[in-house]
Amino acid sequence: MMNSSAFQEGKDFSIILGGPFFQLLRRIGLTGSALELMNKRALIISLLAWLPLFVLSLVKGQAWGEGTNLPFIEDLEAHIRFLVALPLMIFAERIVHERMQMIVMQFEERNLIPDQALEQFRKAIASAYRWRNSFVAEALIL
Repeated sequence: MMNSSAFQEGKDFSIILGGPFFQLLRRIGLTGSALELMNKRALIISLLAWLPLFVLSLVKGQAWGEGTNLPFIEDLEAHIRFLVALPLMIFAERIVHERMQMIVMQFEERNLIPDQALEQFRKAIASAYRWRNSFVAEALIL
C-alpha cells in the first residue's frame, strides 16, 4: 500500500509545470501556475518562431518575387508548420499535463506497484522532476 507522500507525489506529478522555460514564461506573463493564457502563448511563440524565417528570407531576397523558385510567402508548408502545427503542440500541453497526472495516480490507486518496487517508482518520479528542471535538457531540446 502506498503512503500519503507517495500518493501526493503522483497527484502533483507534472512534466509541464516546472523547469527553466516554464519559469521564464511565468516571468514574462505568458502562463500562470495552471497553464493559463494558452491562446496568447500559442500566438506569441508561433510568431516568434516564424518571424526570424520571414526576416531572413527578406534579407536574402527570397520573401517574394521572381528571383527564387519558391518565395517564402508562397511556401505553404513553412506557414502550416509554424502557424498551425506549433500552436497545436502548445495546446497539447494541457492534455499531456492532465493525462500524466491521471496515469501516475492510477498506478498508485490501483496498487499496480508492488511494495518492493515502490522505492524504484519514487526514484523514477524524482528523476523525471530532475530532467524537467534541467537547464541542459531544455537547452538541448531548443
